[in-house]
Amino acid sequence: MFTKFFIEPEGSKIDLRKRIKYTASLFSEHFFWASTPLLLSIGVILPQFIGGEQFRQTPVSQNLSMFITYFAWISFLFIIIFSYITFKYVVSRAYDKQKHSFGHNFLVVLQWLVMPLVFGFASIPALDSQIRGIRGKYLGYWVTPKK
Repeated sequence: MFTKFFIEPEGSKIDLRKRIKYTASLFSEHFFWASTPLLLSIGVILPQFIGGEQFRQTPVSQNLSMFITYFAWISFLFIIIFSYITFKYVVSRAYDKQKHSFGHNFLVVLQWLVMPLVFGFASIPALDSQIRGIRGKYLGYWVTPKK
């Protein structure tokens, strides 16, 4: 898409704002979808271990630690808010005619607590396919013959 929009002459016929908009949208939807969970869970801690003692003394390292802390608390706050919304509106409507049980409520809370871990693991196949595409080893698909 980038080569069609910006390198080939046919792309110059499209308005520049539209080309930038569609390219940025495609990039954010495809690239960040796979890399953001890994970047935020592993990537922010990695410089602390790789940089050594010399990096830990820099202001960047100290600000990174504060960012990780604030980001974790904000994420935890959103998990609490969305789990409350789930309890208030979704679970109560699903079990209007049934009796609320501790097991059902526990499973809903467990789903919300495990969600960041699931999102992190779910991004690994998408990241693998992106890395294969960058390296030129495209994924092959086997179409099952139909009768």
